[in-house]
Amino acid sequence: MAFLPLTSAISGNVGLQASTLTTRAVSHLQITKHSYCIWLYKEIVAAAYQGFSMGAISGIFAYIASGHDAAFSFTIFIAQFSSILTAGLTGTLAPLLFTFVFRRDSGQWGGPLETAIQDIVGSFSMVILSYHVLNLLGPHEISESDMC
Repeated sequence: MAFLPLTSAISGNVGLQASTLTTRAVSHLQITKHSYCIWLYKEIVAAAYQGFSMGAISGIFAYIASGHDAAFSFTIFIAQFSSILTAGLTGTLAPLLFTFVFRRDSGQWGGPLETAIQDIVGSFSMVILSYHVLNLLGPHEISESDMC
């Protein structure tokens, strides 16, 4: 659970950056109804690179901090990667949806939606996915030296 604030903070920054870039690009007419798919693709690829990089760094740190537990480090990697990828997606999609579908000011309406989704997905990936990955890969026996 110590990695949950880290996951939320990093994914929040990625989502905010994607939202800011998209809102700016919409306001400067760099994105239109005909080009938003290209923009969305580029932002998702950028989020995937960031997710992989930050997931690897967090996974390595988790590996060292856990006494070389590969299942735990892989779990942290998956949680970080999925949280950042979702943050990039929601951060990019929110301004596009509010501008082109709902015809609202994306700068005003996008922030609360994407922040809520990022927090929910970050917590979900850290808790639920971690449970399933550790259940699949982790140690199945509890020893006296294990700590909660």
